[in-house]
Amino acid sequence: MFDEIGNYVRALFEEHPSPLLLYHDLTHTLKVVGHATTIADHYTLNDTDRFILITACYFHDTGHLLGYMDGHEKISVEIMLDFFKDKDAPPADTDTIAACILATEWSAHPQTLLEAIIRDADTFHVGMPDFFDQDKRVWDEMEARTGKHVDHRAERTLRFMQAHRFYTDYCQALLDPGKQHNMERLRSLIPQ
Repeated sequence: MFDEIGNYVRALFEEHPSPLLLYHDLTHTLKVVGHATTIADHYTLNDTDRFILITACYFHDTGHLLGYMDGHEKISVEIMLDFFKDKDAPPADTDTIAACILATEWSAHPQTLLEAIIRDADTFHVGMPDFFDQDKRVWDEMEARTGKHVDHRAERTLRFMQAHRFYTDYCQALLDPGKQHNMERLRSLIPQ
């Protein structure tokens, strides 16, 4: 089923190409799937939970393809439900997939391990060496989509990093040191 879901999501990105999606592109989606798979392996998820998690990762940003920034998670849920409307997926599974997608909203507080995993997979880059390349793409996309220049990127990113947290103990152990390093580098970029 993952091949079918992956192909469906790839086709969505091909059908709705956007030069404005400099960060929320297919590459980001596939990275989130990969990170979630790694985290799922750590927690030895059963097949049903793995299916729910990976499916949610594939769909979590598809709402961006319809041009929505705010509330794109709810649109992503609608796209996922549309995919499953003629499939035999149990409603409990699609409800849980929807909850995982909605857990990627910045204001959300993950309530389950699956929600925590997708949230950590979505922000995995925060603790990685390529953080600054990814962060630049986030801000470049924001400017492209809003048509407004974003001043004080380093300060804004630092505020984001200070509010951010990893929810799984796995990502806390693996990524918090890199996150702290990235925050120190950000502080050094901010004029005193």
